[in-house]
Amino acid sequence: MTSVGAFVDIGKSQTRLHALGSGQIRTHSAEGISPSEKGDHGRIIAETIGRLLAEAGAESATHLLIGSTSELSAPEVESLFHELRVRIPEAVIGLTDDGTLSHARALNAPGVVLAVGTGVIAVARTADGGVSRFDGWGPLAGDRGSAVEVGRWALRAAYRAVDEARHSPLRRAVEQMLGELTPYVARAVVADERWPATLAGFAVQVCDAADHGDAEAGAILDDAVDELIRTARMSVTAAGAGDVVVTGRFGEAPALRTRLALRFADEDMRLSAPLPPDAVGIEEILSGPYASSITFAWDDRRTASRGGY
Repeated sequence: MTSVGAFVDIGKSQTRLHALGSGQIRTHSAEGISPSEKGDHGRIIAETIGRLLAEAGAESATHLLIGSTSELSAPEVESLFHELRVRIPEAVIGLTDDGTLSHARALNAPGVVLAVGTGVIAVARTADGGVSRFDGWGPLAGDRGSAVEVGRWALRAAYRAVDEARHSPLRRAVEQMLGELTPYVARAVVADERWPATLAGFAVQVCDAADHGDAEAGAILDDAVDELIRTARMSVTAAGAGDVVVTGRFGEAPALRTRLALRFADEDMRLSAPLPPDAVGIEEILSGPYASSITFAWDDRRTASRGGY
């Protein structure tokens, strides 16, 4: 099957390629890339995309747009484009942050998209096409209210329970994933270069515990919602529009989303549904208001609107 385009989401926990063609969207996934992962991130991402393109039968893609949580250095961007040129030499290739790609696909209009996954980023678009972003600072400096932050809080709560010689749902959940909670275990988590994905995995346990009425887990989710609401409020002010679309795997978790919906009802903000996955084409994004936030492979900016996508 021939594909005419593909979107790629590069996350800390997972990479997802969405191949579009013949009226269908085919999604293939692989591991994400951790900020702590050693090596040339540009080359690592390109190799992952190459494998996913092959799985999707999309080596003949004419347009490829990548949204990445990783902030790549100039040499890494050069490496990314060079490696992809070998695999898809005729394609128009663009690179942006994951929040901008999410906004373009989920809203494509004035307003805010708040992407809540392993990390957090909010992108605001004004009526005149201006685009600005909030958070997206990574798991140490930002990602406020993200799955990785909720996971960190869960880990701390589990170790607090150890100090207090008590058992709790969160302690049991963390011990099921890591084993007995010794000082070595905590050090081993952060020594692993994929530690953001590990912590994000605990967020699932927090949601499950909260759904079963655990007050400690519920308080952690409430704190996450407080952070997300603050980011959403700043973004809405920048956009000059009250529509907010929440995307991302953690943002779609029922325990978190229910709390977010209740808080949005108390704010002057509207929680809106995202557009269907096939509503916005790649060429439209590459040549529209988002183009100023996209880095193109060499001279692809001049040819971003070619073809009939």
